[in-house]
Amino acid sequence: MINCARALEMTEHTVKFHLKNIFAKLGVDKRTKAIVAARQKGLLY
Repeated sequence: MINCARALEMTEHTVKFHLKNIFAKLGVDKRTKAIVAARQKGLLY
């Protein structure tokens, strides 16, 4: 997670905050489930 934060020029806390909100909006609790849900909703191709 820290690598993602550095690449995005954010703190690790900010990345975790955004992931938590994304998971809540997609109704999931894991990254892999988030990817599946996003693809099903047409958010990822």
